[in-house]
Amino acid sequence: MLNALSHTWRHLSLSRQFAIVAIAVLLPGMTATGFWIAQKFSEALIRNTAEAIAISMESLVGQFADEIEKGGPLSSATKFRLDDLLLQARKNKTVVSMKVWRADGTILYSSFPEMIGRRFEPSESLALALRGSVGAELDSEPHTEDALERKQAVPLLEVYTPLRNAKTDRIIGV
Repeated sequence: MLNALSHTWRHLSLSRQFAIVAIAVLLPGMTATGFWIAQKFSEALIRNTAEAIAISMESLVGQFADEIEKGGPLSSATKFRLDDLLLQARKNKTVVSMKVWRADGTILYSSFPEMIGRRFEPSESLALALRGSVGAELDSEPHTEDALERKQAVPLLEVYTPLRNAKTDRIIGV
């Protein structure tokens, strides 16, 4: 078999030999480069989408910063207003669910009321937001606190936006 390949190779023209070697070298390189570019594009798309969502969510939820900063349960009026904001966002098909987290990992508000008051260990993205940066991840890594969202069987982009005290710039929640 090896002799047959060697014989065939020797009888190919130099240009054909060059073409075969070029394909053998370039094809894996182009494939690797394509995957790398696709990954970088995906990361940039997630980051930019998350930043845009974070700006809008911060402006919507930021109006409740004083009550969130107190750390206690949110008032019925605030929950009602958050429910209304969520309803509007769902109509625009931009938000599936929403949670407001206290800095210790306790959920102050959720579109699933049974989650309110529960405490979870912060995911990497939540911890990032608690340190002051927008965190985002595709819902590929299951978190306990996302079980109800996963039942909707759609891929989700989770965005964690730090909420700050307007006067001190201290992070009061996510």
